Amino acid sequence: MNRKGGIFLTVIIAIIIFMIGMLMINFIDPQIDVFLGTNGLNCDDTTISDGSKFGCLIGELTIPLFILTIISITGGAIIGRLL
Repeated sequence: MNRKGGIFLTVIIAIIIFMIGMLMINFIDPQIDVFLGTNGLNCDDTTISDGSKFGCLIGELTIPLFILTIISITGGAIIGRLL
């Protein structure tokens, strides 16, 4: 396969990986709500310990970090193929 065809195929595969990653957020989001909710860490309470506050912070950063990871993987695949 020539170089242009390989780049086109890499872009298509990267788009598919990105789409699958974005669809997976719908499965992760309810679990984060349970983790942070009243049955989990109860992040709305102001008297929780520092460790629980850190857990709440990590729980709330899960979705943005997941999106950043998916973008990094797909971008890295495209950039790696171009070089």
